[in-house]
Amino acid sequence: MRIAVCDDDRAIRDEISRLVKKQMPEADIAAYQSGEEMISAGEDFDISFLDIEMGKVSGMDIARHIREKEASLTQRSILIFVTGYREYMEEAFDVNAFHYLIKPIDPEKFAEVFDRARKEMSAFDEQNKKQIMVKTSGIQQFSSLYVSGDFLYHAICTAGNHHCVPGMMGINGAVFC
Repeated sequence: MRIAVCDDDRAIRDEISRLVKKQMPEADIAAYQSGEEMISAGEDFDISFLDIEMGKVSGMDIARHIREKEASLTQRSILIFVTGYREYMEEAFDVNAFHYLIKPIDPEKFAEVFDRARKEMSAFDEQNKKQIMVKTSGIQQFSSLYVSGDFLYHAICTAGNHHCVPGMMGINGAVFC
């Protein structure tokens, strides 16, 4: 699992990294001291821990950048704000933040939130493995899908569409013949 930690305070970056490693020793952690540095790295992360006030590029700016980048993808990362400012909580909902932790970090609360975030990311990964690609005039991916049928035909129902597909469907890999 790829984890980003972005905070202008080195002690906080180190503390978050230590808390993550305590629960998930195999985590791949990238630490950034500024919003500019994280955005210019151009990497994708499963979970991002973001401070809010860091200089020119705030944690909210990073969150908006991540969500804009994800708009055309099926990938959805988890954003957790770690800050000393309660007044940004409402704004965190605008970027679909997973949680909002207040400094100083409570290790028990951190462990609880991080555990829930890991479970959420694992569930999302499993859900993405169950998607079926249907090729029409290009490739379309349906996020809401229902498949039923028998040996001869399969009904594929998506939001607003209904398709009957002749042939057989494989169990592993959803192969249409």
